[in-house]
Amino acid sequence: MKRLDDLENGYRIWQDSEAFCFGIDAVLLAHYPVMKDGDCVMDLCTGNGVIPLIMHGTARDEAKRVSFRGLEIQEGAASLARESVRLNGLSDEIGIITGDVKEAALHAGRRRASRGGRPEDDRPA
Repeated sequence: MKRLDDLENGYRIWQDSEAFCFGIDAVLLAHYPVMKDGDCVMDLCTGNGVIPLIMHGTARDEAKRVSFRGLEIQEGAASLARESVRLNGLSDEIGIITGDVKEAALHAGRRRASRGGRPEDDRPA
């Protein structure tokens, strides 16, 4: 069942209680990295996008401009992540990509959310 949860950082997240819901490990992991202004962070196997959402809230609170990518192989989870990103008005700052972690290097420079493992490159020419 799809449900909307509060991340208690000003953002909300869609989750599917019949699939996977994040736990404390994701929350702890999201608070571990030290981000610098201008960084670009890629979360491999992002699931429903909880780590980029939490990390974006931290970067916002620290007045740092950081962009995020989430890479997820399961379209259902990636779709929920995209919905959460749009819900929170973060489509320009968090991109969710459906693809295989084995191809992460191909997706590292991409800026926008996409569907399918090999969509066109969104970087400016």
